[in-house]
Amino acid sequence: MIWHSQDARPYALVILLGGASFALFVHLRNDRRAWVAGAWALVSVLAIAAHYVVGFLVAAETIWLLLAVRHGRAAIAVLAAIVA
Repeated sequence: MIWHSQDARPYALVILLGGASFALFVHLRNDRRAWVAGAWALVSVLAIAAHYVVGFLVAAETIWLLLAVRHGRAAIAVLAAIVA
């Protein structure tokens, strides 16, 4: 039982970082300041580092931003930071 309970422990961090990534994504859609984009990129990188499955969420958010933003340079810069 103890061995199986240890498998679920990291998922709390994944849920926290995935939720924070989504919240910052929503904030970034309305407010395109650089610090919001940087915070979203940082939280997204940490979420992907916690578990690779969050990469699907971040990929969907990134595609949405690339399609929604008229000035694609900022979105591409944030995407490059996440990929790096």
